[in-house]
Amino acid sequence: MVSSPDPRFPFLKNLDIPQNWDAAAQRFLEEGGISLVLGGPGTGKSTLCHYLVYRAYVAGEPVALVDLDLGQSHLGPPGALGLGLFPPRFPGDYSLFPEGLYFIGQTSPVGAVLEVAVGCRILVDEARRRHVDRMVVNTSGLIAGPAACRLKQAEMELLKPNLVWGLVRDRELMPLLRSLGDGNTFLNLSVSSRAVIRGPEERRSYREMRFRRYFKKAQGLDLPLSEVVWHGPPLGWGEPLSPADLGRWSTILGEQVLYGVAGDTHTVLLVDQPGPYHPPSPASQERLHLLSRTVLEQHLMGLWDNAHRTLALGLLLPSSWQEGHLRVWTPLPASQISQVRFLSLGRLKLSPTGRELAVVGAIEHFKPLLIDQDPFRIEHIWQCLFRGGFFPAQRILSAAISAIDIALWDIKGKALGVPVYELLGGRVRDKVVCYPHNYGHQGEVKRLVDSCLQTKEEGWKFVRWGLAEEGDVLEPRRSVRMALQEFQAVREAIGD
Repeated sequence: MVSSPDPRFPFLKNLDIPQNWDAAAQRFLEEGGISLVLGGPGTGKSTLCHYLVYRAYVAGEPVALVDLDLGQSHLGPPGALGLGLFPPRFPGDYSLFPEGLYFIGQTSPVGAVLEVAVGCRILVDEARRRHVDRMVVNTSGLIAGPAACRLKQAEMELLKPNLVWGLVRDRELMPLLRSLGDGNTFLNLSVSSRAVIRGPEERRSYREMRFRRYFKKAQGLDLPLSEVVWHGPPLGWGEPLSPADLGRWSTILGEQVLYGVAGDTHTVLLVDQPGPYHPPSPASQERLHLLSRTVLEQHLMGLWDNAHRTLALGLLLPSSWQEGHLRVWTPLPASQISQVRFLSLGRLKLSPTGRELAVVGAIEHFKPLLIDQDPFRIEHIWQCLFRGGFFPAQRILSAAISAIDIALWDIKGKALGVPVYELLGGRVRDKVVCYPHNYGHQGEVKRLVDSCLQTKEEGWKFVRWGLAEEGDVLEPRRSVRMALQEFQAVREAIGD
């Protein structure tokens, strides 16, 4: 606990500050410049960052906080990097509308390493432009794997921090630190006893709460398509088609094309309900991609000004594409909508209340491709869904395709009056041994043991549980060590 916490800063009240955090704060005050904070999920990175900001603030030193945690951000909404300045803000201010934002459009840096690296440098430069040179950079909890190494290496190269603090739990940071170079530049700190590892559901709820509050006072605003430029996929890789070209494609497809862009090697067309096949293109080398209008609706958007600064986030609403207007749900004041010059689409789909619509949106995306299809052609439909989009299906789209595939097998079995296993080669066994799921990992060994004892008392022959995870991250070295402790404790309690 912080001794005699300053009543002006309520966030200090329940903090447990390790002794070496005080030494780190003193060194931060003495050396200034940029301090980069590394650590896995649940190590208290945000707490350390706000503590360093607090120490600089009460010492009368202006300080900036750059938050690079896309999913569990404390500055700005999820899906964007944030910049806060102290003053004018008070330490502990977790504002949704900080001094700077940089839109990424997803809640994980994986697949957006370049964008996160560029964004962090832009926000640091913005702080310097405002005459603040002392900064704390809170990095994401991604510390394992190739993407983590590439991202942290890029951040080190672009920011050249004076100090790098590592919140060390066991040896989970060691592989990353070795990949970053000279170990003498890194300073290890203890993890606070109050640090909590959030589970996936808790992390999702936190994102939903932040999105809901960010869009609480949003309104629908219109943007003329002729006055904005798309950046990034799927509409930012070419020139907008002219009305004559849209008419030509409408004739070829036999349905109205609402909007389109043409690049050197591909054309993207927006229609109401694209069919499962792409018609041949008039240009033999041209690749044609059809997008359903509903696919883009409710996607998270970045609204940028002429200097490529993120003005706000928004959600794309049903729009009058053919009339040249977009409708955007955004907290950006109506008086500033004329400043928007660039638009980018993120990977997230949200409801206006902040609920993430990933798999639901993916299934809705496939809906036009399924209408009037023969449900018995299961493999044919799978191939169309998996290979017929702008990119091959991965992650969320694959989950949606799996749900549709299972539903098709169920339909076929019911229509033929047979169990699905008869369609898959017939029954192999007369009975199958089952097992329950046990809970209590992530360091709660006693809770796991109690769960397994209850399972045994209920007459089950087997127990089962998963490897320990830290939030959304599975760290193999730590998880295996924890599994050894869990197996030993369970065997001692219930036997072999």
